[in-house]
Amino acid sequence: MQRSELRDEDPAMPATIPQQLLKDLSVKQARAVRRFWRGLDGAVQAELDLLYDERAESSAYLNKGAPGEGVSWQKLAVRTEGRLVTHEDSEPKDTFPNIDFYEYLVNHEIYLHELDRVFHICSAHEQARMVLRAGFLPASFSCPFAKVECPMRSLLGAAPGCSIALSLGVVDAQ
Repeated sequence: MQRSELRDEDPAMPATIPQQLLKDLSVKQARAVRRFWRGLDGAVQAELDLLYDERAESSAYLNKGAPGEGVSWQKLAVRTEGRLVTHEDSEPKDTFPNIDFYEYLVNHEIYLHELDRVFHICSAHEQARMVLRAGFLPASFSCPFAKVECPMRSLLGAAPGCSIALSLGVVDAQ
């Protein structure tokens, strides 16, 4: 038997053994790790498997598995969301002006929860870029180019009299 064949996965070994535990080991060391792994109960194996799963450290995945019932990964996607704010409200406290948020906004659409609809945004002029950087589109916003088809006015026109508070949300990517 060749050395590489000895390193192949043992059919009796649970499929959940993290491959990182076997990486760069000698044949003798790999055999010892497999023996050790088989001696662990299922709950400990599952916990170790989760520690070595790269998805556990990623914000693109969510473990929806209940404790003790295993791992169930859900792929997530980030989207820009808008929330209607009535004119009585002041600027919402949960906005977060930030350049990274602005950079994300100018390349994506806005999902408006209350209307279950997606809208485009504008970054063609400084006034639009300012409100996007602030994360708040006031109901009083007017297009300096006075374009009838202004995406920002279209967004505001969907809910007359309301401002839009922008934020990032996470949704199921499936």
